[in-house]
Amino acid sequence: MGIRVLAGRGFVSGDAADRQPVAVLNRMAAERYFDRLDNAIGRTVTIHDSRAGDRQVTIVGVVSDTRDSELIRTSPQIYVAFDQWPVAAMTAIVRSDDPAARAKDVQAIMRRVDPRVAVSELKTVSRIIDDEMASSRIINGLFVGFAVLALLLAAAGLFGVISYSVGQRRREIGIRLALGASPATIGRMIVGEGLKVVAVGAVIGLGLAVLLARASTSLLFGITANDPATFAGVVALILVVAAAATWGPATRAMRVDPARTLRAE
Repeated sequence: MGIRVLAGRGFVSGDAADRQPVAVLNRMAAERYFDRLDNAIGRTVTIHDSRAGDRQVTIVGVVSDTRDSELIRTSPQIYVAFDQWPVAAMTAIVRSDDPAARAKDVQAIMRRVDPRVAVSELKTVSRIIDDEMASSRIINGLFVGFAVLALLLAAAGLFGVISYSVGQRRREIGIRLALGASPATIGRMIVGEGLKVVAVGAVIGLGLAVLLARASTSLLFGITANDPATFAGVVALILVVAAAATWGPATRAMRVDPARTLRAE
């Protein structure tokens, strides 16, 4: 499954039922209970078994962490050798270039090993991951939907404010054009003023996002809560949307007729 051994060793064929029971910890368990990975190797711990009673095992290795429960949380884990700690039901992982086509082969092999063993819930790992992340995808989808709605509302509000500002400043814009300002200069001025307001809001929002990012850690997979690329991408997107929202009023300001505006005033 690609779980790396970080200290000590993993399980070997010599870890039989008649040998000293051994176990492997994940990194979180080793660091939480033994401070360091190396400190865990060779230590003896007691595992409670409701059927067989307490059993002592010797830690022989530490492996990398994995995620459990919807792939959003890592917890302290201990692994034991199957020959030394048999269970009535277990899950086996089979590697294959075409997993879906190998389902019948797996069932046939298990029937040859022991016809009394029932093989159920054959799934590909990708299907298992999809099932585990289903609720997280729904929650994240809601967050994205609300974020898009908020962005559209902000863009509409900015468009309205800048449009109103341009309407109130028609005389000023006409005078600027009459005194030699080019339409392109007027357009850059209007867009720049809108972006300044958005930039201030983006800085404030970025600061709040960094402070509140830890609250969303459990919903993230594959990135950290303080991922710089994500923050940079969001700020860039906000600025692009703001520029698009202010471009309409800026275009209208560029088309102001100085002579008509001054005569009207």
